[in-house]
Amino acid sequence: MTQQAQAAVPPIDSAAAMTLGGFLEDAAKAFGPREAIVFEDPLRNGERVSWSYDDLRAHSRAIAKALIASGVGKSSRVGILLGNRPEFVAALFGIAMVGGTAVTLSTFSTSDELSVLIGLSDIDLLLTQSGIARRSLEQELVGLLPEIRGGGVSPRFPFLRRMVMLGGSGSAFEPWDRFIAAGQDIDEAVLEARLSRVGPNDEAVIIYTSGTTSLPKGVIHLHSTVIKHFYWQSAVYARHASSRVGSPFPLFWSAGIVSVLGSTLAAGGAYIADEVFEPGAALRLIARERIDEYYGFPTHTAALADHPDWPTADLSSMTRITGNNEFDGHPNARPDPDWNHIVAYGMSESCTSVVSHLSTTPTAIQHRSAGRPLPGIEIRITDFTTGEPLGIGQEGEICVRGPTMMPHYVGMRREDSFDQDGFFHAGDTGFLDAEGYLHWTGRIKNMVKTGGANVSSGEVEAAAAGLGSLKLCRVIGMPDRKLGEIVVLCAVREEGAQIDEEEVRKAMRERLAVYKVPRRVLFFSIDDYPLTASGKVKDQELRELAAARL
Repeated sequence: MTQQAQAAVPPIDSAAAMTLGGFLEDAAKAFGPREAIVFEDPLRNGERVSWSYDDLRAHSRAIAKALIASGVGKSSRVGILLGNRPEFVAALFGIAMVGGTAVTLSTFSTSDELSVLIGLSDIDLLLTQSGIARRSLEQELVGLLPEIRGGGVSPRFPFLRRMVMLGGSGSAFEPWDRFIAAGQDIDEAVLEARLSRVGPNDEAVIIYTSGTTSLPKGVIHLHSTVIKHFYWQSAVYARHASSRVGSPFPLFWSAGIVSVLGSTLAAGGAYIADEVFEPGAALRLIARERIDEYYGFPTHTAALADHPDWPTADLSSMTRITGNNEFDGHPNARPDPDWNHIVAYGMSESCTSVVSHLSTTPTAIQHRSAGRPLPGIEIRITDFTTGEPLGIGQEGEICVRGPTMMPHYVGMRREDSFDQDGFFHAGDTGFLDAEGYLHWTGRIKNMVKTGGANVSSGEVEAAAAGLGSLKLCRVIGMPDRKLGEIVVLCAVREEGAQIDEEEVRKAMRERLAVYKVPRRVLFFSIDDYPLTASGKVKDQELRELAAARL
């Protein structure tokens, strides 16, 4: 069965531009002097930075001209290794204006992970910043690229020509201000000509996601895909010109770009950026900036509720809270009776949701399913073994086809990821009911979803095996009230190895982003480890053993 009954999202205006550059031009014309981005900048000693839509357009065009001056051409890949800050947003639009492809790199990544991402992405220019919190990106990148000091080219990253740094010492990187100044002589007519040659079907962004193997996968999305989701998600969340959306959710993932940033800008609202989450500071930011909707991981809201200031915090501006975890019960918040927290289902490969409820759908109804497909999206449920389509109510693998699916992964053919009918097999299980609602029931791919982020079991297992003290390593997801699932490593020590749980976790923090590090490490003897006769792990038995231990 293929389901096409659509969620009631209003159609996108036929006159709306379907490129990122055109979208920003439209937004600036519609909302020019309104506040678009607010940020308290650690690189400027906490100074409050406020950009209007006109300011965002001007900064984006300045970056676009600088990119032209630096030789970035159509389909050139430009890396963005920046936190949640206005320059990230301007870089995203600026790269799009000149026909380049923005490659959003995770600031959560360790040095080793960054090396992998830069190597996989083939970027020829990197836009970054000196550091985030106590982390020095400048030192790490110099360590990865010692050739940069001499202006050379690294054999490990043969396409990378230039690196531009915001707030750096200037010793090894091109300073941001000098980079921008180099574009001032580019004629406006040249930029306008570039803008006019960028089309809806050109590549806009590459977002890296945890794959089912040990290597991350680069998800390519087109301009039209991103723009459609800007408008759809704006409608789903009922954003408007007075919306003030605060979020520590990272902009380098699709939900950050779409569900937080783009959908807010599509409505003329303000995005309140939070680069380094700290619960006490976040509570004060909500009060100071009169945030009405807070978008983050479940870990963020849980941390806010655990903070000593939570009971007395001024959350009187918070109206978009019904069904939104701890916010819903706060004594000072003022819930909007016509707005409910969104339940949806999607993936990086679809640039966020493929099915969704609307904010007007009562919470009790939303909790029954993941929602109906968004416009043009088709959902097919197939048999796990034969791949044949299944009927109403029959559980199988969720497969998706539609206008917002990626064309392919970086470096892979389309047929490597899509079946003969053009459906992407999500690796999740579920069923469709008679009214067209999708019900998600679980996962069949080797993936753990913790706090809203996907973690590849294979990637964590490879990092654990690399420690050299573990004979067998298997990563499973175990249920958790706050995070949905937690990453659990089930291991057998090498003969004579004395390593304990905290030593394993500490060593893996040096290799993996913090959200990928196992919350628990469980040790087993080789005799107790459930293996088949051929040496394969019996996952279900291992899960039962882990559940008993936890």
